[in-house]
Amino acid sequence: MFGIDRFAARYTPIVIGLALLIAVIPPLFVDHWSQWFVRALSLLIIACPCALVISTPVAFVTAIGSAGRRGALVKGGQCLEALGNMRAILYDKTGTLTLGRFTVEDVALFDGLERMDAIRIAAALELRSAHPLAEAFVSLAQESGCAVLPEVAEFQASAGQGISGIVDGRAYLLGSAEMLQLNGMDAAKVLAEMELAQPAGKTSVCLAADGVALAVFRLADTPRCDVAETVAAMQTLGVTAQAMLTGDNAQTAQNVARAVGLREVRAGLLPEEKLNIVREYQRLYGVVGMVGDGVNDAPALATADVGITLGMSGSDTAMETADVALLADDFTRLPYLVRLSRRTRTIVRQNIAVALGTKALLIGFAVTIGLPLWSAVVGDVGVSLLVTLNAMRLRDA
Repeated sequence: MFGIDRFAARYTPIVIGLALLIAVIPPLFVDHWSQWFVRALSLLIIACPCALVISTPVAFVTAIGSAGRRGALVKGGQCLEALGNMRAILYDKTGTLTLGRFTVEDVALFDGLERMDAIRIAAALELRSAHPLAEAFVSLAQESGCAVLPEVAEFQASAGQGISGIVDGRAYLLGSAEMLQLNGMDAAKVLAEMELAQPAGKTSVCLAADGVALAVFRLADTPRCDVAETVAAMQTLGVTAQAMLTGDNAQTAQNVARAVGLREVRAGLLPEEKLNIVREYQRLYGVVGMVGDGVNDAPALATADVGITLGMSGSDTAMETADVALLADDFTRLPYLVRLSRRTRTIVRQNIAVALGTKALLIGFAVTIGLPLWSAVVGDVGVSLLVTLNAMRLRDA
């Protein structure tokens, strides 16, 4: 952290060598061997790198504790340091910039399928899914009177595309139009229905079986109220490159982006494509942050220099993968963490300057006019206490 360990690794042998020279060389030309030996001991005591070595970790530990009391869990000093160095940040949409609490607003039916059957089959499939959309289908089934859902066999989930399974002896797909096309189906009707939903900013999910599209569900989500404030604050802090990544359609993504103040949007993405975009931003901007919920974005979270998730709505995978968790799903903690990281960096630099400056002054006195050993001990301990007290100011940061 800030290179202090590398500095101490070079500093210590240099000081030991200098002390040996002071203890051995002057007595060869003048008397008072014991006097120069005491001066060498004083040099070793004063130059002890304790204050330098503790100046960094005590600041980071204090800052991480302060962040925890304010609802942000930071998993280490390197993570906190990366927050202050971010020049770009990427946001997942569903469940991150939005609440992830979808509601099914309407259903378009094809091929003679009854509405209740479509709801029952879709809810049965989604009951096995961990995607934020799943709750909307299960809730719709309960509201529609489907108290008991059928069993699903051979359930499979394709990240960023949809799910599949056998219900009542028939194989069904539930997901994007791209998923239907990948399975060799004619998605022309589905795409036409999806185009109707896009201007309203809705998410469309298709149900199909036996190579035929059976229904299109249109769902709506709501942006988080504190995201626009956070995006503006991050811009002020110098994080100028901010973008939304989503597997949803472009029109829905643009509507959400406008609501939260984001200009750049990448839509229709698979998990591996989100990962590639993170790497692209790292090449362009250096240190990149990624905010996500772990659903379809876990690889991107893991690859980003600092992965950030929401503690309440993020998945278990996100909590394990991310470097930072906003425990109360409070987006305003994000700019606070950036400011905290930069203040911590300032405190560490102050500590290093004070430690080096004070020790250089005392070493000068010890070598030229001599200092009693007790004053050397007091000087060394005093500097250590001083940098510790300076770092403790981060408790109120």
